[in-house]
Order: sequence, then C-alpha cells, then structure tokens
Amino acid sequence: IKKSKNNNTCNPNIILLPNITMLMVCWFLFFLCIIRTASTQSLSYVVSSVFWAFVLFFFNFYFYYTSVFLTSFSLAIWFYQPDGQDPLSTPIRQMVKSHLGTITFAALIVSFINFLKFMFSIGDALIQMVYADFLGIASVS
Repeated sequence: IKKSKNNNTCNPNIILLPNITMLMVCWFLFFLCIIRTASTQSLSYVVSSVFWAFVLFFFNFYFYYTSVFLTSFSLAIWFYQPDGQDPLSTPIRQMVKSHLGTITFAALIVSFINFLKFMFSIGDALIQMVYADFLGIASVS
C-alpha cells in the first residue's frame, strides 16, 4: 500500500454540504410557490404545481450527479495524487470549466424520463380508482 506524500485528507462533508443545502432551498421554494397560489381549482395552480414538481425532479438529479462527479473526481485525485493538485478545488474548477453542461444535460434527460414515469404512474392509479369505483357501482345495481 502506497502512502501519499502529504497527509491531507478530503472531507466529503465539504463536497456534499453545498449540494444538500441547495436541495433544501429548492424544496423550500417548491412548497412556497405551491402554497402561494390562491385557488386550488384553477388551471394555473395545476400548471404551476406540475412545473415545480418537474423542477424538483431536475434539481434532485442535478445535485445527485454533481455530488457523484465531485466525489469520484476527488477520490481519483487523492488516490493518484498528482503533484500540485488539491483534491478539493481541482474537481470544482474542472466541473465548472468543462463538465457542467454535460451534468446539466444528463440531469435534464433523466429527470424528464423519471417525471413522465411518475406522471403515468399517477394517471394509472387514478384510472384504477375510477375503474374500481365503476365496478363497485355496476355490481350493486
């Protein structure tokens, strides 16, 4: 087992804390925008609810992929320990400089697909409820 030249260790909490904080801020904004809407029967309420639910899906996947990228890049730098590279600032700089668009695009595609799956599962559950209610009414008559 090779021992590194210096004993600098990378604290994963430093990498994950900003992402967790941003996820909590997005949750707060999501609920604030839903509560702010006055009428629950209007079309704008439904559209804003669907929009903010999608935004929540997007930010969830975006912060997940950002955390995975920063953790894996930091571990690669820590393990191979190139001279003069900091295992914390180098991954952040490289992510912003070269990989932010790829992470954002991947989060957009995956969140869109998972959001559609989520919406279809809700629709399927509603159809099953209506169908069960219809069968219950038909069996009584």
